[in-house]
Amino acid sequence: MEVAFAARAVGVRDSKDSAPRLAFTPTAWHAFLGGLKGR
Repeated sequence: MEVAFAARAVGVRDSKDSAPRLAFTPTAWHAFLGGLKGR
């Protein structure tokens, strides 16, 4: 998995498969990571 940070988006993709890709707002990305900490 690759994660790329830009000013207005965080992009995520599988490095072994070029499609599909996901894009999160920085706020949504931080919420996602916060949810992982509780697991």
